[in-house]
Amino acid sequence: MASKIISFRIPEELHFGLREQCLEGESVNDAARRIVLDALGGKPKVQASTDIDSLIQDAIASSFTKVNSRLQQLEQQLGESAA
Repeated sequence: MASKIISFRIPEELHFGLREQCLEGESVNDAARRIVLDALGGKPKVQASTDIDSLIQDAIASSFTKVNSRLQQLEQQLGESAA
């Protein structure tokens, strides 16, 4: 699932409060992410109807297509330089 980076400034007093909300070993950024996700209903979940195996196979096939395309380009360039 795609994600987006967000960034914003908060007053120093809120930053101190946010630091107090950090779990042990958690950064302020991770705490802010956790709090926002909790407030919005948690992490997005993959729908039950989504076939994970199919998604993985599609991703692999897409990667192989790109690799094969690049390989063909290289073979063509090598053929042209040998001629």
